[in-house]
Amino acid sequence: MLEILFTLAIVSIAAGAAGRSISGLSRTTAVETARLRTVVTLLHARRRAYSSEATAEVAVATGVVALIMRDPDGSTSNVALPPDTHVTHSVASGRVRFFGTGLAENATILLGTLDDAQQSSVVVNQRGLVR
Repeated sequence: MLEILFTLAIVSIAAGAAGRSISGLSRTTAVETARLRTVVTLLHARRRAYSSEATAEVAVATGVVALIMRDPDGSTSNVALPPDTHVTHSVASGRVRFFGTGLAENATILLGTLDDAQQSSVVVNQRGLVR
């Protein structure tokens, strides 16, 4: 009887540890997916600005769960971030602009889970490089 209780205790501890690690993995995956979507959106805006020799911008305000890309022709498109993720910190203007010359506004964007347990960043420099 004592062996059965001991075995059940070990199994429950292992299951609890596995549950926490799966939760952490899903949060990490969600934040990295948000980072990838943000990078792709910024690169697309950069490409559109450079090809049309006009300004394109991406609205990326703190607290938002979707990015809004405004093309040089005035059309907009929304890019949703994964569930349970949002922009935790962004530039003061709430937007990143790319110019037709290939230059851009400097920006650092922090993305994270809603409880801020996981975070990742995206950086845009004045030469328009997105990392």
